[in-house]
Amino acid sequence: MLLQPGSPVSRLAAVGLLVLALLAGWTFVVEPLLSGYQTTAEQIERSRNLLERYRRLAAQQPELQRMVDQASQAAATSAGYLQGETEALAAASLQEQVRALVDDAGGELRSTQILPLEPAEDGVPARRIGLRLQLGIDLEGLQGLLHSLEASEPYLFLEDVTIRERRMRRRRRNEEEPPPMLDVALEIYGFVRGLES
Repeated sequence: MLLQPGSPVSRLAAVGLLVLALLAGWTFVVEPLLSGYQTTAEQIERSRNLLERYRRLAAQQPELQRMVDQASQAAATSAGYLQGETEALAAASLQEQVRALVDDAGGELRSTQILPLEPAEDGVPARRIGLRLQLGIDLEGLQGLLHSLEASEPYLFLEDVTIRERRMRRRRRNEEEPPPMLDVALEIYGFVRGLES
């Protein structure tokens, strides 16, 4: 009979139950709602930032399209391609260009072989024309030759480069040893736009 209505113990029990009900309401109703609102607010903020970023990118679209069009037009010109009315003439032009570059670098062109024509990558209207070369040159000349090939137009590419040192004997003990000569074998190729053989 401790819990009689109006007694201090029953009042204390009533206040305790009220506090317990408020805590349960906070924990199971209010706190999940506030947490959900917070998560939603963060997602909205991230979405707004992303939307703003997409708008900035969309604003750049005309400029980017102009740049793509310019690059396409530049690629369509034949500045980087070998010239010639036929692929055979383009190969001869490549051969003459390489011969001049080797001579300018102080090298000795020993042999030149025109490689079989190959198609370029899928969808590219060009064919690959290549040469297999063997030459003798010193190290400084090779450096100059490689630089000339890299900087030349039409664009030229190297493959299968083999460099060996050729030892030269000194004639007298007092003579300075000449710079070592290098035996170089390599393939050089360029591209020609859709011509006929």
